[in-house]
Amino acid sequence: MNTRTLPLLLVVVALTSCARAAAPGGGSGGVTSTSVPPGAGGVAPLHPKIIMPSPGLTDVRATAWRRATPSSDGMVLTVDFWGSPCLSIDHVNVKETPSTVTVTLYEGMLPSMVGSACPEIAVLEAVRVQLSSPLGDRTVVDGAPGTPPSPVESGGGSSSPGSAA
Repeated sequence: MNTRTLPLLLVVVALTSCARAAAPGGGSGGVTSTSVPPGAGGVAPLHPKIIMPSPGLTDVRATAWRRATPSSDGMVLTVDFWGSPCLSIDHVNVKETPSTVTVTLYEGMLPSMVGSACPEIAVLEAVRVQLSSPLGDRTVVDGAPGTPPSPVESGGGSSSPGSAA
C-alpha cells in the first residue's frame, strides 16, 4: 500500500463508521431527517404560547397576525402570530364597529436585545384581546397595512371571506 492510498482508506473507513453509528437499532441506514413542525401538512395543530403585551419596546410597528379564535361567549379573541425570540408585542389596538372588529398588533424589539444578533427562529405566540361586546357575526380584520384576510376559527365568529385571523 502506498502513502497516497492510506489517507484515502482512512477517510472511507471513518465515513463508513459514521454511517453505521447514525442508524442504531436498524434505522434508515444512516439517513437522518428532521421532523415537520406540528400543524404543518396535516399534522396535529400548533398551540401558541400566550403572551402579554410589553409596553416600552423599541422600533414598534404594526405586524400581521395569523388567526383569531373567539372564546365560546365571543367576548375574547385569541390572536396568534409568528413571533421571534428578540421581538414581542408592545400593544394591541382594537377598533369595534357593528360589522367589523379590527385588531392591530404592534411588535417591537425587546430592549435587552437591541444591538444583539437575533436568531431567525419563528415562534408561534398569541395575545388575548377583550371585546366590548360579543363578536357575533362581525368580521375580524387585521389592521396591519397590506395584510391579506385570514379566516376566523370557529367558536362564535364569522368565517366569511375577508375575515382575518
